Amino acid sequence: MVIWIILLVAAATILILFRQRRKESEALDIPSAMVMLFHPTKGEGDLTICGVIILYSMSRIISELIEIVRGVF
Repeated sequence: MVIWIILLVAAATILILFRQRRKESEALDIPSAMVMLFHPTKGEGDLTICGVIILYSMSRIISELIEIVRGVF
């Protein structure tokens, strides 16, 4: 479970640091849906990738906590 907590904190930290370094785009054209989802600088790809990592690690932490509670009772 410690590994999943470390992965969760690392993904959140990387997401925050990457978002702070990202420059605001001056372009008025709207990128396509695939670019918006998966490209880390032209769209929201960093949110998609880190969001998946955060959701998966949170689900692993919750499932391990449920197993611990189930083992106690």
